[in-house]
This record gives sequence, structure tokens and C-alpha cells, in this order.
Amino acid sequence: MIKEQQTQSTQEIVTENALITSSTLKDAELLLRFIMILILLTAAISKLLGQGSFQSYYLNLFSNPELRFTLPNFFIRFFLEITPYLELILGLAFFITKIRRVLILVWTLFFGSLIVGHYILMEWNYVMLIVPIIILSTLDFILPSYNHPLQRK
Repeated sequence: MIKEQQTQSTQEIVTENALITSSTLKDAELLLRFIMILILLTAAISKLLGQGSFQSYYLNLFSNPELRFTLPNFFIRFFLEITPYLELILGLAFFITKIRRVLILVWTLFFGSLIVGHYILMEWNYVMLIVPIIILSTLDFILPSYNHPLQRK
């Protein structure tokens, strides 16, 4: 049994009950990336169609004097203004497989900044909800890139 596992191709992972091929891992990567695209584009479109309600809502929250600490108002305004466009650009860019690992790093930094923002607002539930989203990106980062079926070797 050990010799059989050692002779397996590096393209395959042996588990107790199943064989996971490289093709399966690449399909899983595509599925994860699709979910990431869906999250980003849904968030961006929702914010852009909200006619500024996103910005005014969070500006109001960040102006609360009872927060543990505050950030400069120009910084908050700038971040809230670029957020929907960053989500839109990042969501569309994820269709480009060749740069997905760089985009995943940007995704992780972006969602890390959201964790900081919700931490400042003392919204602990939102902080904990964002952690699995970052784990999703980590999983996508380690999976091999999906290739179009006609390009597979």
C-alpha cells in the first residue's frame, strides 16, 4: 500500500476512500473563485445602486464619539468612496486566472481592512463573519489554477 502511494503521480492526492486528481482541485479553485467574484460584484453593485446610503451610514457610525479610537475623517471618506469601485475592479479582475494569486493578496488586505473598521466600530459579529471569508481566499490561494478545459494538459 505504501509503495502504491509513493508511485502515485505528484498530480494526485490519495485519501483513504478517494483519489483527488489535479483536475478536481482545479475545478474546486474555479468554484471558490466564482464565489469570491460573486461576493465582490454583489457588494459593489449594491453600494453603487444605493446612491450614497452606504457612505452616509458608515460616516455616521465612524463619527460616534464613544468609539475606542477614531480615524481622520478624510481617511474614512476616501476609503468609503473607493470601496465599491475597488470591489467592482477586483471582482472583474478575478476572471483573469494568471493574476489570481496577486488578486487574492489584495482581497485579503481589503477584507483585513474591513475587519479593522468593524473592530473600531466594536461590531464583533461582523469581525467574526469576515474571518471565514479570508479563509476562503487562503484556500483558493493554495489550490492549483483552473485552466479552460481546452487548455488542460
